[in-house]
Amino acid sequence: MSKSLTKSSYLDGLNCEKFLWINSFAQSEIDPPKAFDQNLMDDGNEVGALVIELYPGGIEVPKSIINRDERIALTNQLIENGTEVIYEATFFADNIEIRVDALLKVKDGYEIRELKSTKWKNEIIKDKKFQKHIDDVSIQYYVLNKLGFCITNSYVMAINGEYIRGDMLEVKDLFKEEKVSNKVLDIQESIPEKVKHLNEILSDSGKEPNTDIGSHCHKDGQKCGAKKYCWYHQRKIPDYSIFEIFNLGKNSLNLYYENIVDIKDIPENYKKTPLQQFYIDHWNNESTSINHKKIDEFLSDLNFPLFHLDFESYNPTIPKYKNSRPYQQIPFQYSIHVEHNDDKCEHREFLGNPKSDPREELICQLLTDIKGNSSVIVYSGFEQSRIEELARDFPKYSDELLAIIPRIKDFEEIFIKRYYYSYKLKKKYSIKKVMQLLVPSMESRYIDLKIAGKVSCGEEAILACKKLYTEENPVKIELIRKELLDYCELDTLATVESLRAIRKIHLTNS
Repeated sequence: MSKSLTKSSYLDGLNCEKFLWINSFAQSEIDPPKAFDQNLMDDGNEVGALVIELYPGGIEVPKSIINRDERIALTNQLIENGTEVIYEATFFADNIEIRVDALLKVKDGYEIRELKSTKWKNEIIKDKKFQKHIDDVSIQYYVLNKLGFCITNSYVMAINGEYIRGDMLEVKDLFKEEKVSNKVLDIQESIPEKVKHLNEILSDSGKEPNTDIGSHCHKDGQKCGAKKYCWYHQRKIPDYSIFEIFNLGKNSLNLYYENIVDIKDIPENYKKTPLQQFYIDHWNNESTSINHKKIDEFLSDLNFPLFHLDFESYNPTIPKYKNSRPYQQIPFQYSIHVEHNDDKCEHREFLGNPKSDPREELICQLLTDIKGNSSVIVYSGFEQSRIEELARDFPKYSDELLAIIPRIKDFEEIFIKRYYYSYKLKKKYSIKKVMQLLVPSMESRYIDLKIAGKVSCGEEAILACKKLYTEENPVKIELIRKELLDYCELDTLATVESLRAIRKIHLTNS
């Protein structure tokens, strides 16, 4: 018995036929969702739930109804009853199941309303990334039209990136609406052949499409869940390959089609930028380079005691607090290791309660914990951006917060600018990657957290914070808080120990 298409699998098939087949017949080859993926799904569900507030007075076809025929029967019953708005209306035609976020009954027929968690500032319809939303609505129109429904208009609702929350969430202001009817109609003629082809793929579990590597492997900027299977198992692509040097684009694909995938096989006369040549030379020679002059300039500019600062934040699609924006990074935690010039360290920390806006309390404690004129060590520009946003959103603290900015020294600069570079870093400069190289003994502490099922990375910290937002059990709250505090403390300790290692390397080899 062949499988049927859904909206999601149809879109998957448009992007990559091979992924559609793997997801249908070889799901074990697809990587399980990571914390980041789960966060995106949770946000998407939260946005979808707002359809009831945007179009009130309707009736929902519950997602809890697993049986498709039952959902369709309930949908048809609601239509026969003249229901003005149906949420999650379910239909099936041409071996495709669709669910419509909101199906609105209008004078001459029906309208489709599709809610997306996409951030939208201007005319999103002109954005190439918006095409997937057009395709989404188009397949809904196709199925409904097949069933004889008159669809007068189709709309996509996306998140208004310029919205600033007041005391209450104004749902209608949170979204921007775009009429996509003409775009949807333009696509209709091409859909039957696409549907036929994708259904043929689903009808044969023994015939895996031979889709080759291409730009579709990084859908929406994210690596495909089947990449390990396609790239490393089938195509035998090395972990550090031409695709890392040239990214997944024309240059790397040209080499790949010539059966050149290993960095060591790149022809010497092949056009490369100086930076690409730098990476290639270090990898081929398994070498390390140290720019002692630049490292000395960085180290000499540090004033003790050093405040090693790391924020944890989360960026809810739907703003939770007054004077916050969709997707705005909300710092809810920090760790500070104060490193003295005698190698002694003391630790300071803050973890807010996300049930209420944690930002002002964080600001007040941060200004106390980081008081002085000495250097603030961060890793990447993330902390500076958060401080600048806090100064913008809480102007009464602006002068004090902005006074921190000149004190900030970005430790990542040493690696991004390759003042210190080892071929073992490849093209990765996260503090975790640097720490593994410079202070390998610390890696086991993160591994221990992971093995114990505790927060062990930034993505998991975001999910833990979201749990704190809803958790009511005081015992569970304390356990989550302890996990967050332990993890964040480890991050600033990693910068302390990595910076010490750089000092030692510099002094030993200069």
